[in-house]
Amino acid sequence: MGTTFFDVPVYRLPIDQYDRQQNAYIAKILDGRDNPAFRDHLWDKYGGTWLFNEIIGYIRLHFLGGQVRGEYFAVKAKRIVRTRHKQFEYRTHKLAPEIDIKVPVTDATVKAAVSKYLQACQCKLPRHYIDLSVFDELAPYIRWYELWLAANPAPANPAVSRRWPRRHRRSPAA
Repeated sequence: MGTTFFDVPVYRLPIDQYDRQQNAYIAKILDGRDNPAFRDHLWDKYGGTWLFNEIIGYIRLHFLGGQVRGEYFAVKAKRIVRTRHKQFEYRTHKLAPEIDIKVPVTDATVKAAVSKYLQACQCKLPRHYIDLSVFDELAPYIRWYELWLAANPAPANPAVSRRWPRRHRRSPAA
């Protein structure tokens, strides 16, 4: 495995769908009564806040040479339902086929490859919601080329370094 650079949460369902189901559950049980304490109890019983309680897995992104890959960790359960007791387990070394980073390697090509990989992951998990909100907020500020280069240092072997693009070579003093 290469250098891990991002963990992306996977949810059982999107927040708006969760809120609709939670509100329907509360309304059904309250049946028109107005009892704020009981409403809070039902809100907690249903599952509370969506943000951390509905996560069912993580995609751990990393570079492997000129590729973007992602390991998948998911809850250990035969059937994924609303629950507060979770144990995550390793599922696969790559959720979707790896994406090659286009040459010449630039910030734009690395970012495009990572985005394309995350789109492919969404296709592999069609009934789940991959939350890209944090990724989308941070992506414009990440120096993608530097991140990729840190995960792929220039080879020390002179025979290999001749094949390594000149702009990726590091001087012996570095």
